[in-house]
Amino acid sequence: VSAAGLYVANADGSVAVFAPDASGDAAPVRRIAGSRTGLSLSIGLATDSQQRLYVTNRGNGTVAVFPVTASGDVAPSTVLTASGMGSPQVLAVGPTDDVYVATCPGCGSGNGGGTGVWHFANGSTVSDFQIGGANTGMTVPTGIALDSGRNLYVANAFGGNVATFAPGASGNSLPIRSF
Repeated sequence: VSAAGLYVANADGSVAVFAPDASGDAAPVRRIAGSRTGLSLSIGLATDSQQRLYVTNRGNGTVAVFPVTASGDVAPSTVLTASGMGSPQVLAVGPTDDVYVATCPGCGSGNGGGTGVWHFANGSTVSDFQIGGANTGMTVPTGIALDSGRNLYVANAFGGNVATFAPGASGNSLPIRSF
């Protein structure tokens, strides 16, 4: 959600944008769709304070970044990528507009890769660190969030748990708690 609209990622590789006050049987006010967008099996999305829209692409292992006002068959302004980040599922934007991307190669069709969370510093197109491995307890990440203390929460489907990682956790880290 931003002042520019309510965004809905669609698995067909498009994003529908609805008016902020949409109600009832509302039609999208615009769509981001087409070959130039690079969108492929889009699942997650988020916006940041700089009016950027981030869209995960399970089909090609990237996160496409658009202005929140993007419309039509437009190329992303930036593309985030990382070695091993084959099937981005969901993402969260931190308080400094850094981006955390959770991957789920076992969640239906995707582009392979490992299970984990990749971090992108504000403005960077390449991940600077990753959390992943057996110690993390991550199985099928389907939700991700940050709290005001920058603790990272990763919800795991089929494992039935939420793993909490301390700020600065990386690699094959143990969660500080799990519930």
